[in-house]
Amino acid sequence: MPPVKDRNQPAVTTLLIGCILVLLVIIAVLLVRMGPPGPPPGPPGPERGPATPEMLKTVTGKVNGFADNVHLDINRLQIEKAGQGMLTFEFRPHTASAVTGVAQAGDNVEIAYDTQPNDEAIVYRLHRITNLNTGQVVDVDQLPPPPRIPPGQRAEVFNISNPEVITDGYGGIAALKVPGRLFHFKPEQVEDIQALIKNARQCTLLAVNRSDDQGFVNSDRDKVYIVISITINNKTFTIR
Repeated sequence: MPPVKDRNQPAVTTLLIGCILVLLVIIAVLLVRMGPPGPPPGPPGPERGPATPEMLKTVTGKVNGFADNVHLDINRLQIEKAGQGMLTFEFRPHTASAVTGVAQAGDNVEIAYDTQPNDEAIVYRLHRITNLNTGQVVDVDQLPPPPRIPPGQRAEVFNISNPEVITDGYGGIAALKVPGRLFHFKPEQVEDIQALIKNARQCTLLAVNRSDDQGFVNSDRDKVYIVISITINNKTFTIR
């Protein structure tokens, strides 16, 4: 029996060819309207640099006190401003010695600052402080950060028992503390062994003293050491 021919096949083929031609015409029109491709994007612009004088605001008030960060390093100045209450200004911890050397609680100061977003809050960042009682001025932007490991210092070995474990807001280890001494970590440096450190009753630390001339001020006036390695249960971990 001969195969049955579909009488509609030529019409379907013609319709498909017509649709393809219409699509090609549409694509051609779009290409003409878009024009030739533009040049490739240039390199990314420079990162935001330090605040310029035009970006800074000023405020005057009376120093109420200072506050510290998770490492117990002073990094904030609080002033009382008439009509605005208490205002807090952050500065880099290594500039604390300069800031506290210019003004203490009760002094009248002028602060040059800018604002920076931090998560959902707005941070007031201190750039310059002037003591209106003495005329002393410190521009903290002129104070470069020191190296992480203090140069010229000999590493010392410490065997410590039952240290106080200082953590940040996320549970990361920031320091180990014993009377008169604080051993400084960055939480990301010991993230893999933080459970081991928290449960250790004894450990051995190889650490370098952070000298006072680096500009930091510990709020408890402890001697601060930068940890190079920690040994727990006869296993030594290098802190990088």
